[in-house]
Amino acid sequence: FLVMALVGFALSRAGGAEAVDLSKVPQIKETTQQRDARMKWWRDAKFGMFLHWGPVSLSGGELSWSRDAHRPWDISGVQTPRTEDAIYDNLYKKFNPVKFNAGEWVKIAQGAGMKYMVIICKHHDGFSMYDSKLTEYDIMVTPYGKDIIKQFADACHKAGMKLGLYYSTRDWYHADYLVGDNSKYDAWYRGQVEELLGKYGKVDVMWFDHVGGRDWGKWKFDELFSMMYRLQPGLIVNNRA
Repeated sequence: FLVMALVGFALSRAGGAEAVDLSKVPQIKETTQQRDARMKWWRDAKFGMFLHWGPVSLSGGELSWSRDAHRPWDISGVQTPRTEDAIYDNLYKKFNPVKFNAGEWVKIAQGAGMKYMVIICKHHDGFSMYDSKLTEYDIMVTPYGKDIIKQFADACHKAGMKLGLYYSTRDWYHADYLVGDNSKYDAWYRGQVEELLGKYGKVDVMWFDHVGGRDWGKWKFDELFSMMYRLQPGLIVNNRA
């Protein structure tokens, strides 16, 4: 599906604007047999854990969608109790999960028969659960002050658990998100993805929650995929990038 999606995107761009160059994305040249081999573990795994967690957990509100964040160019009709942005955006100041034990979480998942785990690195609210050099709105400025994603990745690797990282391209906190030609934000978020895929060892799955807005021409997906597969050649990516 990924290869078909990339080809379709390139063809759609060729019909109007400049065609996207996907020559540096190795998966575009995969044979059916090569793709089947790359996808085999996923198809066999079937059962895994998806972890939604962050400062908003302190409020008991739904993750990210409970942030007021009314935007005329984005989804605003989700029915959920909302928290004012000024309150929501400061929850991190109280986030101090001192009992977090990544190894225990992985052990519980394995005991239930799970074969992979996906943890949120950044949701729509823009808060990064890892030590990012590209923002100060991350786990390092909380009272906890330790990299959640590093601990989680290390625990998965130690236990032989397949590691998945969730990343929301939509971002209601970042000042440049969908502003103008979106080039500043597009480069920034790709920088964050590069951090995630470059400093936590082997990553098996990159799980995106897709972009906002309606103009797909504001995103350099070819550069995104080229970078991701350069860093993680065996990576599996969902279809919401």
